[in-house]
Amino acid sequence: MDQKILLYILGGACALLFIIALVQLALLLDLSGRYDNFSKETSADIKSLKESTSSLGTLMNAHLEDYNDLKKKTEEQGAALEGHNERIEGLSTNVTKLENDFSSFKNNYTELKSKYTNLLNYSAAMKSELDNFENTLMAKWQWVKDNAVLGVDEVHKIEDPLDEYCGPDIKLACIPVVLRMKERYGYAEDYGDEIKPIKQFIADKGGDCEDWALFMKAYINSEPGNKMIRAYENGGGADYTIFEDGSTIYYYSDAREVKIGRRGDLEVFVICYDAGYVGHCIIAFANRTSSHDTSILERIDNAIAVEPQNGKVFGRVHNSHDATGKLYLNLTSGEGRPIQIIVSDDDLFLYNNDKWNSYSTQYARFKAITNP
Repeated sequence: MDQKILLYILGGACALLFIIALVQLALLLDLSGRYDNFSKETSADIKSLKESTSSLGTLMNAHLEDYNDLKKKTEEQGAALEGHNERIEGLSTNVTKLENDFSSFKNNYTELKSKYTNLLNYSAAMKSELDNFENTLMAKWQWVKDNAVLGVDEVHKIEDPLDEYCGPDIKLACIPVVLRMKERYGYAEDYGDEIKPIKQFIADKGGDCEDWALFMKAYINSEPGNKMIRAYENGGGADYTIFEDGSTIYYYSDAREVKIGRRGDLEVFVICYDAGYVGHCIIAFANRTSSHDTSILERIDNAIAVEPQNGKVFGRVHNSHDATGKLYLNLTSGEGRPIQIIVSDDDLFLYNNDKWNSYSTQYARFKAITNP
């Protein structure tokens, strides 16, 4: 009984399994049909999708190349940008430095502007001083020229007694003696270095040695050029007549005449020299040169020196002809005295610091400095 039941159960189970298998087969066949239909339906779409995918792949490859190119360019530009950044940093540093330099320059400019203003003020003051110096120099230079000859008024004041007693030539011994005796001229020590103008000398009726020397030079220059200039020197054993006043004869004993030369052939100088204990000024006569450009050392060399207060030959001027340019007055006694000042008709020369300077050379140097 039990076996039959078991067989029935097994038979039922087998039948059930068979039915299930049939059902699954039917389902599988249906599914296969559906798949075939679906495959047919989707194959065109898949083909289109594959074609689209292929095109997309090609496009992606192209874009990938563009991307790689862009990436490369980006990397290059990045490197360039880094270089630019470095340059910008450098420029920024330079800008900061320039700003600092500009600030420093601005401060320096302000300081320089202040100094420039001060310099302008100083220049204006200096120009005023230079103008004053030029005017003073020109005035002194002109003073020498103005006192090279006697004016008409001065000639009128002294010509009568001198023409009466000392003419017709220029008798150097006579002029100072007649002025002293007839016009009350005299020697007046002024203890200064200033030379009196001729007008002042005549108004004061005398002066010291430089005043007498300048006056005698101006008087000689005022006389006609054909007049003979006569002096005297010691020796000869005879009497040298100074002038005659009626029956009275004034003379120097044991003296003789020295003819200096025609006034027009000679140039007259005032020379001042070191007399040892004090300076002394006399006059000197040199042959007039054809060219006024000749140096003073050449013009005055070997000039005859005469004491203007008595007309006596004192010696001769000697040019040392060396680098110092020194001039000496070789006295008749044999002594040599250094000459320090020379006054010509148009200039004054001073020996200082081992060289000769004059108003004309100083003015030329002044102009060279102020108008380079």
